[in-house]
Amino acid sequence: MAEAHLLYVEGKYSKAIKGYTSLINDGKAVSIHLCNRAQCYLQLNMGNKAMKDADEALKLDPDCTLATLRKAEAYMKLSKAKDAHAICMEQLDKVHDVELYVRFIEMKQQVDSGSEPVQCTNGSIAPVTRKPQAPTSNVTEATPTSTELQPTWTSPSPALAQPSPPKSQVNTLKEMVKETKTDFNEKILNSPAVHRALQQTPITHGVGQVDLDKQIALGYYKVNNGLHQEAISHFGDMLAKQPNLMAALLGRGTALALVGHYAAAETDFSRAISLQPNVADSYKRRSQVLGVMGKSLEAIQDLTNALHFEGDVADTYFQRASLLHKMGGHEEAHGDIQRAIQLDGTNKTYFNLLGLVLNCLGDSMEAVKAYERAIALDPRYKEAICSKGQAYRDWGMPKEAMENFLKSSEIDPNYWSAHHLRGFLNFSLGNYNACVKDSIRVVELDPKHRDALYLLALSYHNLGQCRKSVETYDKLLRFHPGDAAWYNRECCLILHHHFDVPMQGLNWDQLHNPYFKEAWCKRSPLGKLQGYEVQAGFKQSIPDLPVSTSPLPMSPEVDRLIQVADVVGSRFQLETPGFLPNVRQHRTFGLAALEVAQVVADFWQGNKPELGWRQMINIIVKWRQLSEVNDPVWWIDLLPHDLFHEGFGLQTPMLTGQLKVPRYYPYFDRCFSITKRLVQEQHVLTDEMAEGVCKAQTCPDLWAAMHRDFFVISPCHKLELQADEKPEGPRKAEERGYMEGTRITLVSKPEDRGFQFTIRTPGTPDRYKDYSVELEILWERMRRDHGTDRLADHIVSFYFFWVNFQPLTRGSAACGLVALFGLFLAAGEELTSVVKKGMQTDWEGITTPRCEDFLKIVTPWLYPNRSPSKLMAELPSVAGTLVTVRDHLLALNHKLYLK
Repeated sequence: MAEAHLLYVEGKYSKAIKGYTSLINDGKAVSIHLCNRAQCYLQLNMGNKAMKDADEALKLDPDCTLATLRKAEAYMKLSKAKDAHAICMEQLDKVHDVELYVRFIEMKQQVDSGSEPVQCTNGSIAPVTRKPQAPTSNVTEATPTSTELQPTWTSPSPALAQPSPPKSQVNTLKEMVKETKTDFNEKILNSPAVHRALQQTPITHGVGQVDLDKQIALGYYKVNNGLHQEAISHFGDMLAKQPNLMAALLGRGTALALVGHYAAAETDFSRAISLQPNVADSYKRRSQVLGVMGKSLEAIQDLTNALHFEGDVADTYFQRASLLHKMGGHEEAHGDIQRAIQLDGTNKTYFNLLGLVLNCLGDSMEAVKAYERAIALDPRYKEAICSKGQAYRDWGMPKEAMENFLKSSEIDPNYWSAHHLRGFLNFSLGNYNACVKDSIRVVELDPKHRDALYLLALSYHNLGQCRKSVETYDKLLRFHPGDAAWYNRECCLILHHHFDVPMQGLNWDQLHNPYFKEAWCKRSPLGKLQGYEVQAGFKQSIPDLPVSTSPLPMSPEVDRLIQVADVVGSRFQLETPGFLPNVRQHRTFGLAALEVAQVVADFWQGNKPELGWRQMINIIVKWRQLSEVNDPVWWIDLLPHDLFHEGFGLQTPMLTGQLKVPRYYPYFDRCFSITKRLVQEQHVLTDEMAEGVCKAQTCPDLWAAMHRDFFVISPCHKLELQADEKPEGPRKAEERGYMEGTRITLVSKPEDRGFQFTIRTPGTPDRYKDYSVELEILWERMRRDHGTDRLADHIVSFYFFWVNFQPLTRGSAACGLVALFGLFLAAGEELTSVVKKGMQTDWEGITTPRCEDFLKIVTPWLYPNRSPSKLMAELPSVAGTLVTVRDHLLALNHKLYLK
């Protein structure tokens, strides 16, 4: 960039144009460099090209005043004075930058007088003080979107906002910087433009002495024009003579902050505050420095002090809301941003931050309304449009999300957030080919983008493009050593080595080192994995899955299986907020259900001599392990022995920090009520604690009553044994009692300014023993009673105990639903619906202590969805048709990119 500037200063405009063109093609500060290139075209009297660049810059940034100025100058160059005059008149009511204001005044006077246009000079003065510009909210991944707080004391870009005059005028910038500091300062102070600006702009914290105020003005001129080191030196000279000069302290502090010397800047601002403790501006400037230094609480206090001294100011509320939001204090931020909007309802960034805050509270659809108000103020507000798309995604509305991501990227093709979030959405929908395209675009814009490289590698991995996947993992690891993507890389190599191995005899759990599985689940640092032997590289004899832009030929048997599996799998889609329809998972579940049905039917008919309930479930688990390579799906009892005995288990949050998790918060009230009841049964409470628990309406209330983190254990009652079933152990059938269900935990999270309210199911040896007994009883009942009316209740009961068991590191609920469908199909009955709108069947089971009560909840809507089916007789064998791992992946990927 500096090289292009220097070429311009030297009058080598054609070469400078090439430099700016290269910067534009690189996607760096495109709008400003379009303005710079337009300025070069003006110097070469190429008004049409200058006009084109100005228009392109305005498309990218409609608020770019510099681009508007270039457009007016191009009109002047093309002798279209009336058009230039119209722009000047419009901008005089809008422009905030006094330098640009002066330039528009000069141009208007030129038009009015009919004189020739004059190129602007570096002598124009920047404003002595400038109203801070609100930070732009950036969309991040994620988890829920948030604002990335930016310093608000940014100076104008060092790009050619005010380019130098030709060599024929006075001196070039290159010559001026060679002069002595005294001569340079004198030249600026004697500039007519500086004189005019000083007359029009009041000097904040001036002392009323003309010469001294001019020196203050000169210092701020340097700050605002990117001459930060010169400004630091200039204010330093002033402070050496007058140590208590407020304007110099604030000016030097601002310049220090702009060059990254935050501690020194804090010292100057603190000194200013100690001299005049009631000046709000000092607190606001220091808060910005403290925020960048990570001292958010102190920064918030400074903004609170500023509000105390200056009263209600919308921008100050906005800045405090931004900091609170960044810290996770979304509820407090919500109050502040609402107050800012009450004071100024015309600022689009305020509504955008309101949307971000609401989405981080889990109120995604309210967030959409806030974004729409921001977009109404600026229809090309790409950040708000993209954030709106993310809110739709978080609520499980992919069509609306995709539309907004696309619109945002059309406004700015180089806006990487839109491409990245669209890629993430495509990944979540199982459309890995589209995710590859989106992620490649992000990497083109930012070659080191961690999440984009990760999504790209995962997509190749899912598509069976292992060589491209490992190459991308390696690139990510070069840029980000120690990243957990290393675990995925190892899994990719294991997949490669087993492409052509029969799936039936394969056990993915046993292929992976137990300690590797533990480390991957925990995303442990790589150094903690001891004694692991890394996977061998690629074998030339094992090709990747083929890449094709058109459907690969498949046998009629495979086509038929896929056709039916897609229909069956779509029935597993939950119709509750937050769940996206993943077509790849639908096909996976469909094929798994068909295979289970065929295997179990053979077993019940005596064609398969031995089949246990775990063998049946493991058919589904293996499909689930293959379907999404980013999910560590393992049997917990096959993790390291010590971890199994400790009770490994994943938590599912309803509330985390201040976020009401859209997927699971609908079950908050039920779990909160259960917790209040069980805490009085399972914990020793004083009378005061018991009263507090009874009155508690929120998590803070309940935690305050207990004075600590705690959990309760929901019971899961065992089956009532039938006459011919023997109880385990030395007990009577009616004395079987209950097992440990799930744990409902409440943990204070001060770092997130909230609480974590979750369910957690630890997998321990005792738990495996208890639940295995119940599942074995039901498995035997199904074998004995298939073909009778009793079978249906046995199948639903099996599902109930399975989801309470939760024996997998993840995916237990989905595998249970697949088993439910497959078992009914094995009995000759097809379920036209497996889920009920607004209901999550696994949560119904987890929060219901007795199986017979669960049957009363589920069977009234489930059983009417049963219908006799001849599907089993019509279909080819899944296991016989899809033999190898390669066969399975080809079937999973077939035509998905067309959906």
